[in-house]
Amino acid sequence: MKAQKRIFKAAGSVFALILAASLAGCSAMAGSSEAKTEEKEALTPSFSTTAVTSSSDKSGVMLQGFNWASATESTSTTWYQTMLGQADSIKSAFAYVWFPPPSVAASDQGYLPTQLNNLNSKYGTEAQLKSVISAIAPAKAIADIVINHRCGSTDWGDFTNPKWNDDFYSICSDDEGFSGSATMKASSKRGAADTGDGYSAGRDLDHTNTEVQNGIISWMNNVLKGAGFVGWRYDFVKGYSGYYVGKYDAATSAAFSVGEYWPSDGFNSSNWSNQMMNWINSTESGGYKSRVFDFVLKGNLNNAFGYKDNLNCWNMSLLADSNNMFRKAPAYAVTFIDNHDTGSTQNLWSIDPGDLAPAYAFILTHPGYPCVAWQHYFTGSNAQYKGSMSVSGTSNTLRQHIDKLISIRKTAGVCYDSAISVLQATTTLYVAQITGTSANLIVAIGGDSYTPASGYTKLYSGTNFAVWSNASSSSGSSGSSGSSSSSGSSSSGSSTTTTASTYKLTSSLSTSYGSAVFFTGTFNEANSWSTAVRGTYNSSTSKWECTVTVSGSSFEWKCLTGNYSLGATASTSSGLTWESGSNKTQADATLVSSGSSSSSSTTTSGSSSSSSGSSTTTSGSSSGSSSGSSTTTSGSSSSSSTTTTTTVTLSATYNVGSGKAIYFTGTFTEGSSWTKAVRGTWTTGNVWTAKVTVPSSGTFEWKVLKGSYSLGTKVSTSSGLTWASGSNNNYPATVKVTPSF
Repeated sequence: MKAQKRIFKAAGSVFALILAASLAGCSAMAGSSEAKTEEKEALTPSFSTTAVTSSSDKSGVMLQGFNWASATESTSTTWYQTMLGQADSIKSAFAYVWFPPPSVAASDQGYLPTQLNNLNSKYGTEAQLKSVISAIAPAKAIADIVINHRCGSTDWGDFTNPKWNDDFYSICSDDEGFSGSATMKASSKRGAADTGDGYSAGRDLDHTNTEVQNGIISWMNNVLKGAGFVGWRYDFVKGYSGYYVGKYDAATSAAFSVGEYWPSDGFNSSNWSNQMMNWINSTESGGYKSRVFDFVLKGNLNNAFGYKDNLNCWNMSLLADSNNMFRKAPAYAVTFIDNHDTGSTQNLWSIDPGDLAPAYAFILTHPGYPCVAWQHYFTGSNAQYKGSMSVSGTSNTLRQHIDKLISIRKTAGVCYDSAISVLQATTTLYVAQITGTSANLIVAIGGDSYTPASGYTKLYSGTNFAVWSNASSSSGSSGSSGSSSSSGSSSSGSSTTTTASTYKLTSSLSTSYGSAVFFTGTFNEANSWSTAVRGTYNSSTSKWECTVTVSGSSFEWKCLTGNYSLGATASTSSGLTWESGSNKTQADATLVSSGSSSSSSTTTSGSSSSSSGSSTTTSGSSSGSSSGSSTTTSGSSSSSSTTTTTTVTLSATYNVGSGKAIYFTGTFTEGSSWTKAVRGTWTTGNVWTAKVTVPSSGTFEWKVLKGSYSLGTKVSTSSGLTWASGSNNNYPATVKVTPSF
């Protein structure tokens, strides 16, 4: 995996630096300065404050109301007019809307502000701004606050509207202007040293100066709140002490506050998490504990799904990283997939667009306050817009997908501080339970199949994601999108409820300090040999033990050893060592409780109904299939005839090498007439097997392919797989092959 590209500047800085040399009132130096590490001791606030966080809209979602190209996207309308045209859509889905920098600036995007009090910007007029804020109600407006730096009106540091104090007391003494501008260099008037990182494209403001503090507070309270803003998104907060963010929030009674703290060093989840947590705590010292954008999760999402510099990443275990800010401090984390810097037309650190759907399925069902990118929700005239993109495995566009997930979040009562329990975290599958105020959700992200505990109904699923709920109101249907009925017909059928058997597995394998025995196999928790469950050491018997569930009548299992720190579950390809010898069976396990099954029949007369895109269950029954079992009846006709099917195991013996797998395709059910390939399951001897569904009578053709294991359990045959050479195989004559490629 490639090392992450090192990025030194935060929101608006890259483009701003390019512009800087040619803009009046800004630096002539376009190079970035080295980050300053010294941070000054926070001043004691001049007024009494209490650290608070707004508790309203706990299940809400934020919309970033612009992208990097918004200010200049149209020559016929302003951006505020574009927003106004989408007001109804915005207020029906989102609780907060993050607006672009509202003041006049030396750059189109607004991140080099000059006259703070002038709200007639490249995004539109002050009147248009107020109209949009009014039209999106009850959604609330958040202003992008750029107060790390300012640009002068005619020279580097001559501030106007407002001026605040004599030039150049508002500017930090170590600012580049005092060496780059002849006027500033000749003056003895300068502020105190910077309390954060330098920013060479604009003049770093001295936040220790009380006139600067009071001027900023007055602007926020009178000009911005006067326009209708209720909260703040702070740009480039590394540039000054977090103490001042807390002070400004407290002085303006912010309904919502979030800072952009994007670390400058290469991505390291632990280091980044510690830096962001320190910044959050520093804001509390100023009187208000602000949120922070979860750039730790952003880095992990990129490395889980792939990003612009490496599209081949696939590691779902990173979603469970405890360093993610939504895990460490969920009430103070704003989660996001991409923004105007990482994505949009800047595209500095964008996620693989092919995985936007599972990424949004993750953040919109989890704690933290999610933020949706404008270009991912709406449509537009250039390639950055993905709102109309089809979501694989569903009939939805990306916008419809996001709407559905927001509805699921609100219905279940998932809040920014909801409890979360990670049930599984491997390279290929992440599963977690999220506790909402009205229901619990189970969310699976990745290519492997997963079956939750009884009592959960699937609400929504597609390629590489699925969401279940235990809400009683959802029992009986999922994903319904309309129905049709006809009279004069009748149908009858039966359903079977099966309770899994429970077995205890034991192992006498010896382990060194820090190691453990893991168990895998064809039992439910092992997901067809792909997941290993860590055992528990019993000191009285000197054995490792593991309790598992089995849906079928028989199963196989085996042990592995590895580092205890891999977790309660781990991928069998994550460096574990397999025990020697043959696979064990249920005869080598201890039965704890036997499963049971019961049948019921139903008859419906006079009408039949169907629900597009949905599955229907009845309380007390379950539908579908589990690994190792076969469906015996599929489909029926009006004459009550039944087509029976059987399960066949195909196998191929071939050493594909590390990180690769054998896939199976053909005219069997799962092969979808050669368009889909099923990933096989590895067993000792480099034997890959796959269970497929076929008619009980008749023949079918099949063939194997090879490719990356990370593609998933079922993929398109056109997704870069390599076909085995030679003719197709015919069943029943051939069920085992030794292919060549």
